[in-house]
Amino acid sequence: MILIVLRHCLEPLHPSTPPADGGSVSGIPGVVGGTVTDSNSDVGVSITTNIKWTFAKAINQDEVEHTNFMVTKVSDSSAVEGTLTIDDTKKIVTFIPNGIATNTTYAAIAEPVLLLDGSGSTTAISVKFTTL
Repeated sequence: MILIVLRHCLEPLHPSTPPADGGSVSGIPGVVGGTVTDSNSDVGVSITTNIKWTFAKAINQDEVEHTNFMVTKVSDSSAVEGTLTIDDTKKIVTFIPNGIATNTTYAAIAEPVLLLDGSGSTTAISVKFTTL
């Protein structure tokens, strides 16, 4: 299984700085698992992929819901059905899709959510990827 990992930090990662989990960053800061450039906004992924958003600080687990974390089909903006989970550190949100199509472009979207320590909230992020 291949994972697309969306890393959300309070401070942007520099494209040449690899994330702490050992993945590589190429194109846009914080995107692991493929190359995204100005001329290529898609990352090819297997259709068995789960989507993960990784935060620098713990987030409020009560805000881990489909209105804040979603995957949509770009062609018609339809929502992909699936399950959301959050890990014990409250830093990693995982979306497990019920099914996605091959050769299709999707957007993984995280809306702003509150930080667990009350110091503020995250900023929105949206990344497009294409299944193989």
